[in-house]
Amino acid sequence: MATTAIAGENNIKFLFSSSASLGIQNLGSSFSSGFTLFDNDDNILFESEDDLPTCSRDTNHIEITSDCWEGIWDFSCGSSFSGKPGACSAYAPDTTETKGEANDEFTPNPFGNGQDGECSGTITTYSDGMYTHDK
Repeated sequence: MATTAIAGENNIKFLFSSSASLGIQNLGSSFSSGFTLFDNDDNILFESEDDLPTCSRDTNHIEITSDCWEGIWDFSCGSSFSGKPGACSAYAPDTTETKGEANDEFTPNPFGNGQDGECSGTITTYSDGMYTHDK
């Protein structure tokens, strides 16, 4: 276990990600997606559960409270038709919006095709707390 000091001003990165591969000739296919929050030192503060829908075709919202900030922050993500994150934002308790930036990549290879996508941004929060996490 490691403890991260988060007193004062904190830059918290939010990241929605997805990865999909489609194998040819019955080589199989896979899909994964996730939502993660990182602290000032890129330690993971929060990582979504497998059953948490993180970025769907219609905008999806995740509301989180934390010792890292006061109030409830609302993180939202909407995907393109292919399921890659197309846009994301974080809304502060006062409804101020911080827009993220989307990035996607298509990867052809001899065994199939893959696509990776992510949308991320950074919010500034204030706290006098400590956060304990697995390292």
